[in-house]
Amino acid sequence: MGEQTVRYYGFYSNVYHGKRKKNNIDEAEVTNIAKFIRSLNPDIPYKLLEFYPHFYMSNLQPTSKELAYSCLKAAKDCGLKNVDIGNRNLLI
Repeated sequence: MGEQTVRYYGFYSNVYHGKRKKNNIDEAEVTNIAKFIRSLNPDIPYKLLEFYPHFYMSNLQPTSKELAYSCLKAAKDCGLKNVDIGNRNLLI
């Protein structure tokens, strides 16, 4: 389990430091993260946050409403009990 935790930490670290190659994550990535959380405890909260470009990242697209809701469905389909979308006001 430790190796998988390190892999997910690296994923989030790369997102934070701008090393990602694409704009948004997709349902497959959300599904993998949700499965990992479920393997620990399905009651762990998982909040999906929208991306909205500002300052240095103004060349990237904001998260679409369709992507946000399909990712929410993917996470719920994995068996998570406490998953929701945050920053709904930023959805386009």
